Amino acid sequence: LNAAVDKDLDTICMKCLEKEPARRYATAGELADELQRFLKGEPILARPLGLVARFWRWCRRNPVVSSLSATVVLAISVSVVSLAVANVRTEESRQLSEASFQDALGAVNDFFTRVSEDRLLNEPGFQVLRRDLLELARDYYGQLIERRSGDPALEEEVAVSHFRLGLIIEELDSSDAAAASYETALKLQRELCRKEPDSKDRMRALSRTLNALGRLATKSGDFDTARQLFDETLSLRESLVRETVDPQERFECDRLLANGWMNIGLLHRNQQEFEQARELIETAQSHRKKTLPVRPTDRAMRRDLAKGWYNLANLGVDLEDVGMVRENVAEAIRELSSLLD
Repeated sequence: LNAAVDKDLDTICMKCLEKEPARRYATAGELADELQRFLKGEPILARPLGLVARFWRWCRRNPVVSSLSATVVLAISVSVVSLAVANVRTEESRQLSEASFQDALGAVNDFFTRVSEDRLLNEPGFQVLRRDLLELARDYYGQLIERRSGDPALEEEVAVSHFRLGLIIEELDSSDAAAASYETALKLQRELCRKEPDSKDRMRALSRTLNALGRLATKSGDFDTARQLFDETLSLRESLVRETVDPQERFECDRLLANGWMNIGLLHRNQQEFEQARELIETAQSHRKKTLPVRPTDRAMRRDLAKGWYNLANLGVDLEDVGMVRENVAEAIRELSSLLD
């Protein structure tokens, strides 16, 4: 870990730390003799660790980094294999290639979700790693869009990849740079919904892209455009809740609907319309509390609840209502403390 330490001394220490007793110094006398050779500047008997051994130890010291990196390497390796196999002109090979490609895509999508949502990776000391991992995902989605945009079988995945690319660019670069990816995703998703208007998955995807563009419009101060985008988002999510019967399937629809109400509430707050903001955010909170019993341990919904209390506390500051601030800060802290536990 410390490059300033003499290599021979490092080798002696690492031999002392070998997992298998037979690979360590047999006696204290042997270790004393080795240290004496080091002090006199004579050659030591122990051999330094090889590259493979050092890499393995690094993996054991850094399980989070090494496991995430392994996920990326595996996904990219599978992708390379799938692209190579695609050149073989047999139906069997084509099917194998497509299956490998889908496996790789699924791995990268899962990797992207973990890197985006894992709060640990956004803590001090991890931001550089998080940025590096997001850049890997950005490059993968960029290649997917470039190579498969004309593939009718992947229209939906390409549209979602444009959306995810927008999220990454917004995180790494700027809102303005992300807007182009979101706009492309929006255009593709509108067309997909036109082709299959009853698809709930396509409606959900479209609502997320509209919501992202509404968020960008709010940041830029274009409140009229933001309101139009958020209204369309809310309309789609209300339809999803009405049309979804199964409680487990509906849970995510209810969560998105509550977020839609809160986003419009925050828009009102940006426009200094505090009472309208309060009414909408309280509606969102009420809906979340009513929905939570379906999955009482769902972290995303409980995190949304905590954010709702926090936003209501900020409104209390705007309204100079000390009681409202104290009550909602206490609720937010209680929910976040429970999540941490």
